[in-house]
Amino acid sequence: MTKTEEAYRLMLTEYPDLLTAEQAAKILGIDRHQVYRMVDRGELFGIKLAGQYKIAKLRLVEFILGQVA
Repeated sequence: MTKTEEAYRLMLTEYPDLLTAEQAAKILGIDRHQVYRMVDRGELFGIKLAGQYKIAKLRLVEFILGQVA
């Protein structure tokens, strides 16, 4: 099991696999508009689905691990 897979299994277990921008912002401790900008700049992988940004929890864990390393 990779470091990312292990962290994914242990981190953010109370959240669904597909996060809203608001949920991602809460986890990161930032404003949701910052999440939108991060997605637009390609810093955080997300997609716009039915008019709302969605961020895969796995991608958020990868982002967090990248910030810590």
